[in-house]
Amino acid sequence: MALLKKHSSEKSVDKETTKWSFPTATDEDIHKEWNMLDILTYIQSPLLDSALRDAVQSFLRSRDLPTEEKDITSFLDKRPDGVAFDDDKKAICFLEFTRAMDSREGWEARKEDEKIARYKYNLEFINELSEWNASQINFTVGVRGSISSQVFTSKLLKLGVTESRLREEIRKKVGRRTLEMHDLMLRSYYQAKFNPTLSIDQIQLARTEKESRAIHHKLYLSFAHR
Repeated sequence: MALLKKHSSEKSVDKETTKWSFPTATDEDIHKEWNMLDILTYIQSPLLDSALRDAVQSFLRSRDLPTEEKDITSFLDKRPDGVAFDDDKKAICFLEFTRAMDSREGWEARKEDEKIARYKYNLEFINELSEWNASQINFTVGVRGSISSQVFTSKLLKLGVTESRLREEIRKKVGRRTLEMHDLMLRSYYQAKFNPTLSIDQIQLARTEKESRAIHHKLYLSFAHR
């Protein structure tokens, strides 16, 4: 994510700052996930008081979705892997970084549909109840390192990475880190199954778990290591 933030060089309207900001990239190799409340706070939504839960309940009811307290809480707790903002155009982009099994045809499209469905109503809520336009960009890589190069790099371009050399550099790095992660997973599996006391593998597994709470976060961090 830090590399995406670093190389997103497209300028804003005033030409003084970059078009896109990535406030969840808080450090060179870590990121913070924002939930809906964090996002609404950033865009200074007027629904940051007791009316927020009422607004969510009303919205869910309009979509024929469950409206119990736990459903409202779950809606507000949704947190994409990252968020990008274009303040000039009042645009929000949810960012998702994920790995998918790539052994069957159409794997990328299936994962894309899954991710879109996950945040569909959160995006609609923002679009209907604020002046901002919310959309989503998903970066999906196969567990064997498969990447749809043209699709992947075109998404980087949308986020302001204007230099083709840098887009290709990021794409290659993501593929390489995906294979490295797959290798760690396999070694950790065999370590746990056949030699659970092997200290070096235990260290590698612990390091993996420390760096990322989930496998798709490793893809996210691949933008942060150079």
